[in-house]
Amino acid sequence: MKSRSKISVLKPLSIACSAFVLSSAAMAGDYSSDEKKPMDDKKAFEHVNKTPYNMQHTRSESADKYWQDFKQDANQTWDNTKDAFRDGWMEGKLETAIMMNDRLNAFDIDIEVNDNKAILSGEVSSDVEKNLAESIAMGMDAIDSVDNRLTINKQAKIDEQSAGRSFSQYVKDASITAAIKTDLLADPDVAGLKIDVDTVNQKVVLSGSVDSKKEKELAGMIAKRTDDIHSFENRLVVERDS
Repeated sequence: MKSRSKISVLKPLSIACSAFVLSSAAMAGDYSSDEKKPMDDKKAFEHVNKTPYNMQHTRSESADKYWQDFKQDANQTWDNTKDAFRDGWMEGKLETAIMMNDRLNAFDIDIEVNDNKAILSGEVSSDVEKNLAESIAMGMDAIDSVDNRLTINKQAKIDEQSAGRSFSQYVKDASITAAIKTDLLADPDVAGLKIDVDTVNQKVVLSGSVDSKKEKELAGMIAKRTDDIHSFENRLVVERDS
């Protein structure tokens, strides 16, 4: 009985001691953990703050690249637009100069200006007219070179209507041509540089090629809404539309 009682007393005491030891160890562990915690928290703080910075830095680089690309595209588009208008203005100016020349105004000469280069095509009756047309083109400001594709045909058709125009009629026709070309170049859905505009006695003819029937119709609408036109003919050829 005593023996059993002793064991009964010692067992709770042993359990209590064990609990005390474990509790002390746990407290020591917590204290040790608390000593390390400030450093761990510092690393965690640095990590948390470092990650958003990197993300922000990456986003900043992406935003900068986007705006650089956007500005580059915008500048390129603006440059292309300015070049197109400048070429169209030079075409109108050169056409006026040729129409005002007594030796050339009777011939059907097509003029195209692209990047300061004038392209002359059509037919004239002699080398004299061919060389004269080239000389007039080279004498224009901002024209650096001339691609003279004029062919010699002694039987070249002379436009009697064009030959009989007065000075005021030349000016009026040139103004109509310039107005139509400006409107064509300003419309993003029309390839204005590929379309030839000829005006004789306020009769307008569109020629050249376009990519679709819709583009042909749109070019015709733009031309027909121009003031002072007496008649209009759309000779544009559709190349790609099925």
